[in-house]
Amino acid sequence: MNTSFSYRLRVLACDGCGAAVELPHGGGHGRCHRCGSPMAAPIRPETAVPRSPPMQDQVRMTHLRQQDGRPVMRPPGLEALVSPAGEIDAWKLGEARQIWGATRAHLRSQPSDLAAAERLVFLTMALSNTMAGSGDDLGLRALYEGALEVLALPRHRQLMRGYLARNATRLGDVESAQAWLAGCDPGSDDLQTDSVYRITHAYISTAMNDPQSVLRVLGGSEADVPIHDAMDPIAVVLRANAWERMGNVEAARGLLARFMTSQGGLGAAVESVAKVMPAHWQVCAQALQGARMEHRRHVARRAGSGAWAGWVLLASGLALAVVVVSGAISDPPDARELSTGPVIVVLLFAVLLPAGLGLLGLRMIQGAKRQKIIAESGLQGQARVLALDRTGTEINDVPVMRIDVEVRVAGRPPFRASTKKLMQPHEASMLIGREVPILWHPKYPGEVVLEV
Repeated sequence: MNTSFSYRLRVLACDGCGAAVELPHGGGHGRCHRCGSPMAAPIRPETAVPRSPPMQDQVRMTHLRQQDGRPVMRPPGLEALVSPAGEIDAWKLGEARQIWGATRAHLRSQPSDLAAAERLVFLTMALSNTMAGSGDDLGLRALYEGALEVLALPRHRQLMRGYLARNATRLGDVESAQAWLAGCDPGSDDLQTDSVYRITHAYISTAMNDPQSVLRVLGGSEADVPIHDAMDPIAVVLRANAWERMGNVEAARGLLARFMTSQGGLGAAVESVAKVMPAHWQVCAQALQGARMEHRRHVARRAGSGAWAGWVLLASGLALAVVVVSGAISDPPDARELSTGPVIVVLLFAVLLPAGLGLLGLRMIQGAKRQKIIAESGLQGQARVLALDRTGTEINDVPVMRIDVEVRVAGRPPFRASTKKLMQPHEASMLIGREVPILWHPKYPGEVVLEV
């Protein structure tokens, strides 16, 4: 068993290079094995989260529901380092580590600086996202525990203890996971704090093959218990897996499919959550495939929906052509009229307008067909939005935007592609720099379908 997240250990990050260093609980000195820097640590502080005062469950649920739908916001001061989605570019990791260490050192002497605490928590989450799947479990543990020891707010401490507990569970150390969870608050009326407890409890129960306990803490459906937006994908996967383990695969598939198709991008989030869970858990082994197919059909319908506008334009062009031809047959101009400038302009307009509408309609129909094929049978990947521009086309006063992206698909070097999407300008501007889930097909290498 991997004991990197053992409750009995104390692991902190080196102030010099960020490497994990094991230190004594009672405080003392150590030396970084990577850079040789000396390290000194005080006595391990008490990091248990104080219990909230008793509250009627109905009142607490009302408070929790009032906070739902509020995403985690990036703290001021991190705009140049961390994307709005909490991602750090590879070339900025060194700077991020340096700022993380400096912020942690500042909080040792100024624990009441709440703005600094928010920055440390957000940086810890962002850095841990980059380390996920790296195999550096001790480094990840040092990141969480290093932040935990200097954080004062109960919400912040609960977040870090939840990370430590879930990672201990992932590595099979359920005893340590339960010890980390025992120091958490099970009855908070703060949604983020409460969601951490519920998700972590359900995670441990999943490892112990106790699906009934998962459904007790998370509820049988997404409507039963409010969960913080950032943890919704984990909750739906654990909840669906519990139903599947209890033999109700159809309920599990329905939960997954409903969540994956409810908003763009959530299909990829569910896939990511299921992928990083321990393979021997076989999370949603049956239900996920059916939900995935339903989600793809939903994305394909949406991707191909632009065809209707193409058919409208094509039909308009044909109708205008019929009107022009009929008029020419019923009342043909004489030779003298044909030689005048105004009549020539009118005739050109009468010919070019129907032709232009028809060609534009055909292009939109063909584009929608390609998008539907990509959505139905393309490969999943990630893309960074590089640029957006108006195409000059508007439908119902909504502009069609061209979106240029850098695509990453497994087994291929990064490449550029684009897509077109009906979007309001203010919505489109929020995509710049974001990492978004996409679908890509080798038959149409220059195009993608966004799952947002």
